[in-house]
Amino acid sequence: DDSYYFGVNSLKGGRNYGLMLNYQINNFFSIQSELYHSERGFEFNLFTDMLGGSIYGNYKMTYISIPLLVKFEIGKSFKFYGYAGLYMSFLNSARNQITVTSTAFPDFPHYDHSYDPTSELYKNESGALVGLGVKIPLCNKFKLFIDTRYETGLTKAVNENAEFGDHHVISNFKDVYNRSVSVNWGILYRFKSPE
Repeated sequence: DDSYYFGVNSLKGGRNYGLMLNYQINNFFSIQSELYHSERGFEFNLFTDMLGGSIYGNYKMTYISIPLLVKFEIGKSFKFYGYAGLYMSFLNSARNQITVTSTAFPDFPHYDHSYDPTSELYKNESGALVGLGVKIPLCNKFKLFIDTRYETGLTKAVNENAEFGDHHVISNFKDVYNRSVSVNWGILYRFKSPE
């Protein structure tokens, strides 16, 4: 029997960028839609008795995400807000770096087993998000916003029906959902002047 056990697992940092459109319903509520590019991924060490060594993996995926949010805000000059909603994400690209180290030889050789993991991931993903932030007026039509949000996938990231080859250790992550915490900032432009 081959036996595996995991060592250190960690999340990967990434960048988000995109556009948003916010429609103000009244002084407190608005609906917001976005279109943005996001980077996600993870690193891990997998130790195996079969090889007498370890497997290091570094996965990086990029998605195009489209959320629909309901936002509540309070304040006069400075607007403090919270929001929640759902999103759809579409896999844009995926790549990895897989390194196998064997302790069966005295010089501890490293072998590159990197491959294209795109077929092992679901192309579409749905999820939910919540966030908090503040809008700071810069002038009549421009505001600076800073917020933080938490996103969690409602569907799995790894395709359970995919055929996994040798050293395709992402098969050990079949029950993994994409999750992220981000800090966002940008400039808002108001098309209609406040009354």
